[in-house]
Amino acid sequence: MNWLDLFGSVEYDLPLVMQRGDAYQGGTGYPDAVIQSSELVEPDRILVQRVELAASDPSTDRRQKIRIYRVVAEMGDGEAVELTRKAVPSKAPEPVDQSTCAACLGQIPEGQARIRDGKAYHPICSGGADGVADSDGDTTDRVRPARSGGSGDQGEEAEGPRATSAAETPQTVTKTRSDDGISVSHLVSVASIDGDHEAVTLWARQMGARSGTVVGRWSRGLFHGELPMDHDVQYIDQKFFGAEGLVTASDLRVWNHLFKKAFRELNPPR
Repeated sequence: MNWLDLFGSVEYDLPLVMQRGDAYQGGTGYPDAVIQSSELVEPDRILVQRVELAASDPSTDRRQKIRIYRVVAEMGDGEAVELTRKAVPSKAPEPVDQSTCAACLGQIPEGQARIRDGKAYHPICSGGADGVADSDGDTTDRVRPARSGGSGDQGEEAEGPRATSAAETPQTVTKTRSDDGISVSHLVSVASIDGDHEAVTLWARQMGARSGTVVGRWSRGLFHGELPMDHDVQYIDQKFFGAEGLVTASDLRVWNHLFKKAFRELNPPR
């Protein structure tokens, strides 16, 4: 029998209050004990230590990740006394739900999720968090009237970058396209919110009085690549219009072209 292990466990019962000379009989198979001294010491602090370790045995190829909790009392003289210890299997990280975008709350097509900080995003949402889509067409309280904009986008020349002071930077930019040079077929309005987000409004002639507005940040455009894919169309339709099937690939191409111009004008190079 290892006496150190014995007296270090609760198997050998000892009272809290003892005096020098107190004798205790261990019984058959256990040693007797005579107390030399006993002192109650209040620790300076009680610490809980959490240790993550990876254990392995090369001879059996066994591997296991283990989490250890230790409760330690730190005495005034610097001595650390371990009070208790418990080892448990390390918790595996929670799987990320890749079906719903953490920014716009829309459905993410299978295999297209972008994971950031333990959350899933659409590729287009992964650059920043978005607000909630407003698809009722009422933007009066969200977007101020345009201070600058273009009409007849087919004949509009692309503007080159130029230095712009903060005072000159517009708060809202509206871009439109006209098929016949008279009536507007598509409209994009981009309003600055806080320097990191914009309120974006999309409208097309076939939608009548209906428009969609969302607060977010799409610094690379409303879709990535040369042509919009089906999932790009579904994303914009769901986010701006509640997945009512209002958006076509042709609409999205026009909107993206107008949006990029408006975004550059609203966020000029410094």
